Amino acid sequence: MRLNPRGLATIPFARLITLRVIIVIVAAHAGWFACLTAGHAADLDSQAAFKEANRLYVQGKYAAASDAYETLIQRGESTPSAWFNLANARLRNNEPGRAIAALLHAQLLSPSDPGIRSNLDHIRSLVHGDAHTATPLATRILNRLSIGQWATLGACATGLFFLLLAAEERKRNLSSKLSPFSWSSAGVAIACWAIALTSYSRQQQPLAVVIAREAPVKFTPLEESPVAFTAVDGTEFEVLREELNSSGKPEWLEVREKTGRLGWIRVEKVQRVARPITR
Repeated sequence: MRLNPRGLATIPFARLITLRVIIVIVAAHAGWFACLTAGHAADLDSQAAFKEANRLYVQGKYAAASDAYETLIQRGESTPSAWFNLANARLRNNEPGRAIAALLHAQLLSPSDPGIRSNLDHIRSLVHGDAHTATPLATRILNRLSIGQWATLGACATGLFFLLLAAEERKRNLSSKLSPFSWSSAGVAIACWAIALTSYSRQQQPLAVVIAREAPVKFTPLEESPVAFTAVDGTEFEVLREELNSSGKPEWLEVREKTGRLGWIRVEKVQRVARPITR
């Protein structure tokens, strides 16, 4: 240790740097431990809240269980299990529309879960009957593969098309034999890319689920407008656009049912959900 001109002890620069580094490391570890402890406590609280909601469900208190699951989700525990159990509680409480909306939320988080798909089909059959829930052929084709898979097929077919064209240029004598394969690959590529783009554009449109016992769907976004048709609790729509009120908030939604029927419905009659995206 050295003395400065005033006779005071000074700490060497290297030792001072080492001391600061040690302080920073200790502080970082203390902060990490505090965050870990807080996170663990939050996990314990969430587990306790989830168990309490499950207990209410088992006791047959479905409305209270629904509220408990909703509170858990609003606190940030938006998991497939929480949404799935919320859907079961809503269904038991005779709220099929809210049950479908909860399952769609669960499907957003876990697109490939067969249990979620099975429950969705079950509730839809309860709402509309088995005949009404039959999936159109076009939808079955779109859902056969994910967007990424259709795009991959399109890319492969496109690459094959250019390879065959290059082969035709180099081997003129094989041009007549390779030409049908090259144009077939081009057709496959166009079809795959078209399906991928159609699926993507379709998944950009949000969904709305009716949560009222009956909801009139009107020809125009006016209370005086005639009713085009009446939708029951659990009916699902694609949302096409919004009509805002004087304060700038959505008041009406232009919707389309999967059968093709169009109309306008009031916002408070539905619950909006983003469309599940298949990966």
